[in-house]
Amino acid sequence: MLLFFEYRLKKRDPQRGMALILCIGFLALLSVLGAFVMDMTTRDIKLSGKAKVSGSIFRVADQAVEYALSPSVYGSLTGVGDTVDLTVSTHKDVFVTPGGPTDLFVGSVTYEGYGGTPANSDQFDTTASAGKVYRYFHVYAEAGSTNTAITERHFIDAQLAQAFPTVTNVPVTYASGKQGVSAAGGN
Repeated sequence: MLLFFEYRLKKRDPQRGMALILCIGFLALLSVLGAFVMDMTTRDIKLSGKAKVSGSIFRVADQAVEYALSPSVYGSLTGVGDTVDLTVSTHKDVFVTPGGPTDLFVGSVTYEGYGGTPANSDQFDTTASAGKVYRYFHVYAEAGSTNTAITERHFIDAQLAQAFPTVTNVPVTYASGKQGVSAAGGN
């Protein structure tokens, strides 16, 4: 019997271990490819999460600017230099969810006065200066994440003009019931 095993060992096929080597090599290649795909997927998930937070931060800054030009805010700005702080909770709670992932850190709207037609307004308003009064405002809003691990911030710093029609000789009924004629201006 010993002779039989000795005989089988000598008669081995030289190709016999090649399949195992190829399988191990193929498995190593698939492992590297799998690790690469997993790394790319992890990076994409992190980037999409960051883009979501970034979009949320920008929306807060943009909503602050929109809110600054609402009648409830600009109506209180009567004198040149008057400013409304948008970070006060009575204003901020309108567009920021208290305790949410984003917050408005700095926000203000300042009345800069009224005047004539803004430069290059004919590109955007075909009826520019045709019986209009322009009120100018400076709006600044800076929003960021409430998560201390995320240091990203977005800000909007803009000068905005609102056009109001100049109204003259139009009958007006006041809340008191008094009737009269409005004066020219509209600001």
